[in-house]
Amino acid sequence: MILSTFLLAGIVSGSTYPISLGKRADSTDNNATLAAYTTHYIPVVNLTIGTPGVNVRASLDFLSGDTLVEDVKAPAFADYTFQANKSQTLVKGQSVQYNLPLLNRTLNANVVNDKLALDGWSSDNSSFLFLETTDSYGDLAPFSASLGLGYRSQHVDPVWKSWTKPQLGLYLKRTKATGWTSTVLSAGGREIAPTPETNNIGSISIGSSDPELGGNAHQVSVNTTDNGEWLIECSKVQMSGQERALSLPKSAISVMPSMEGIWLPPVVIDNLMAGIEGANKWNVSQRVSAGTRWTLPCNTSAQLTFGLGGKDFVLDAADWMVEVPASDGDVVAADSGKCAALLFETPEGANARLGLAFLRTVYSVWDFATPSIAFAALEQDGDRLYNGSWKDAAPAQLSSVPITTTGAEFAEATSKDTGGAQPRMWSSAIVATALLSVVLL
Repeated sequence: MILSTFLLAGIVSGSTYPISLGKRADSTDNNATLAAYTTHYIPVVNLTIGTPGVNVRASLDFLSGDTLVEDVKAPAFADYTFQANKSQTLVKGQSVQYNLPLLNRTLNANVVNDKLALDGWSSDNSSFLFLETTDSYGDLAPFSASLGLGYRSQHVDPVWKSWTKPQLGLYLKRTKATGWTSTVLSAGGREIAPTPETNNIGSISIGSSDPELGGNAHQVSVNTTDNGEWLIECSKVQMSGQERALSLPKSAISVMPSMEGIWLPPVVIDNLMAGIEGANKWNVSQRVSAGTRWTLPCNTSAQLTFGLGGKDFVLDAADWMVEVPASDGDVVAADSGKCAALLFETPEGANARLGLAFLRTVYSVWDFATPSIAFAALEQDGDRLYNGSWKDAAPAQLSSVPITTTGAEFAEATSKDTGGAQPRMWSSAIVATALLSVVLL
């Protein structure tokens, strides 16, 4: 029942596989398990499971070393999920309990054996965790698998233990963000529908790193948490034009390729945005989770700097902003056509997190033996690879409750926009995204 012995039997040091960027729907169901309340685009690879082979989009899970597959029985998702009754070679083994620490949940699972194939290699007897669904749609449909690339695992050896060199290189094209994305929710539940995917957005190198990209990478030591997070030292966060750099409460930030944006404490975001002319703070639709979002002029050129392990890494405005289309129902008409910051508020007590908005700007090398992560800055590489818009969302609602952070009131518009007039106030809330210990598509 050791995953690594079989799963990577056909992968040698230096193997590189393409990554696709897939879109998935969120869920408002509090009973959902694998439907993590994350943002919308994360790297995925094409897995083929069983005989005859069933193609599944599997996310790259850097929090857990367990590879997970969910049996989704809903006929509507038959072309997007693994269904156990279609495999003639699947063999069920030991029943186990799989814990989701970040949600305080436990799932029923089996350690099973079956054939796995991934872009040019295959194994006839791979071990992974087969999860039982909790509803007729599955918890994660239409994407229901993850490749466990985390440092720790619960029931099978992490895959990196079988690599010739316990190292992984992650490359994501640095792209200009020019479109906003959101989830469409239907009344009384989720609207889950297959969506177009964008291919060739990067690659992973297993057992090595790309010497052309990672040769000058800056290494940062890692403290791993019980939840599997890769925590690195963060000495400062600073917006260009601001004299004073900000510090994080814990002086650390986790690196998460399973998240779209950058997640920071509310007070840090508010202070970063306070110096940007024309920046507005909005109350986000209650149809997802209570939250706030910052909009700002698209011609903003402010750079965002993170001090990581003694070195500064700089994000251009195009890296941390996305365009808000005129059809966006989540912003009043006066602010449509502006851009929105890919900066989201961390839930209370959670670590700050660097997601894809940061990881698209660097080549990252993940070393499991140390453990450590190394970063090498990438050049800008073309336009944004995906587009979308906020649909069917309730507009921001006026509230008498002011937004306050450290005693300062943040309003609908800065005083530069209102000419000193008393602005209307919007309620303060967070896009409360509860993360799983494993994030799947």
